[in-house]
Amino acid sequence: MKSYFLEGLSNNDEARVALSNRLPHWVEPWRLNDDAGDALAFLSLSKTMTAQSQYRLI
Repeated sequence: MKSYFLEGLSNNDEARVALSNRLPHWVEPWRLNDDAGDALAFLSLSKTMTAQSQYRLI
């Protein structure tokens, strides 16, 4: 399993907007496709507890 992080965001709304901009036409869960359009992963948000706000994509 891989983890990806969106850093420097201050709240869930910013994280959702960032994901929606990168993966248009999807809403939570977001779908990451390969070049053929097949699903590679479905992404949801989970806030990590660190000194800096990070949103982990799971």
